[in-house]
Amino acid sequence: MPVLLVLMAVVGIMGGVVAYYRAFEFSSKEIQNIDSAIGEWDFSGKAKKINISNQEYYFIDSCCNKKTLFLGDSLMQQYLPRIEHLISTEPKNSNSAIFAALGGCIPIQGIEESNPLMNSLCKNLISNALLLALSDNQINRVVIGGVWTEYFHASAKRYLVKGNEKN
Repeated sequence: MPVLLVLMAVVGIMGGVVAYYRAFEFSSKEIQNIDSAIGEWDFSGKAKKINISNQEYYFIDSCCNKKTLFLGDSLMQQYLPRIEHLISTEPKNSNSAIFAALGGCIPIQGIEESNPLMNSLCKNLISNALLLALSDNQINRVVIGGVWTEYFHASAKRYLVKGNEKN
């Protein structure tokens, strides 16, 4: 039994040394790109932060005076780099984009987050974004997206409907 423990400790230490010194670097460029992206959490790219009525949004400008509002959670945030690329390559054929998105914010009014701080942030974001869509005549499209399977399954107790726990 002590031999097994010593052997496990040696293998564990060797694994730690290999991981720490990155002894087995990947040679494939594609694998290196994926590996280097693990720590990237900023989704905003070159989008400008703008503030409208005390609400922060991300804005990507195109040559068109029409805008599309993207409303949602972290899934919607993941579309920002792609939309940014489309606007930069086809600005004359693309609406400007406004992103009203925050991780964990279900983009449906009346469904609340059980965490009071997140609930306040989400309620403000969703209601302000919907008011923006109604008041800005240049917004001619609204795209709503979210990780719907995260919100509507039986064990999603994190969200409340009209103050009652979701069933």
